[in-house]
Amino acid sequence: MTKATKASTTSQDIQYRPQVSNAIKTKYLGPTDFRGGRIKATTHQGLRITVSWDYELNTDDNHANAARQWIKKFCSEDVQLAYAGLVFGGDHYWTWERRDVET
Repeated sequence: MTKATKASTTSQDIQYRPQVSNAIKTKYLGPTDFRGGRIKATTHQGLRITVSWDYELNTDDNHANAARQWIKKFCSEDVQLAYAGLVFGGDHYWTWERRDVET
């Protein structure tokens, strides 16, 4: 995928297609001399955010929080995290679904 393709991807392109190819991958980034621990949430389209580690949450909840923050930034309000994520090779994988909306 080229940089031009990544830049043209919008939240509208992906918000209603919860597929494995559209999974959110969350990865722990350890603390450095200048920053505390963090979680990076990214997709294969290149949409990513980094969220500070919340020391009041456990590991799974920190990864879920990062995935929720990704959804909040890149998806519409009627989309939610489809719990639970999968863990493979130390990384967590998440997808999303439409919220049930009362009519």
